[in-house]
Amino acid sequence: MNLDTYGILTAFYGVLIPSNGTMPSGSEIIAESDLHQLLEMTHKYAKSIENVCEFISKESVSLSKEGASNITDQNRVAILRSMESTMPSDFDMFLEATYLLYYSKPIIHQLIKWNTDEDAGKNQLKPFDSSILDNISKREPFWRKI
Repeated sequence: MNLDTYGILTAFYGVLIPSNGTMPSGSEIIAESDLHQLLEMTHKYAKSIENVCEFISKESVSLSKEGASNITDQNRVAILRSMESTMPSDFDMFLEATYLLYYSKPIIHQLIKWNTDEDAGKNQLKPFDSSILDNISKREPFWRKI
């Protein structure tokens, strides 16, 4: 699939992640090139995204001669619901990729006040205290050997 094919998904990002006034919608944040870049980094989503694009294209044409660019959000919701019920694995991968692309944007990190610095003190876990397992380790096994 070429880069232009992914453009069909743009309006659907906004249905999956609508704007709430404070946060931008998925359509405002996710560019076609973002998906293309994700698919270059990993092939995990490739087949599912291809299937999703094909499904949306066929369903959109059945609703409007102009295709996906000329349907309403209600139609998009109906297409997504149909996709979820008929091809749940591909839908899940599309949804996962959409959220991954959305929440990978620095502007979203700022808006949700997400500190992505893994080395920051507040992002460090306390060392595990193995003494909390002392009582459990003293117990006899509760299973029987056969």
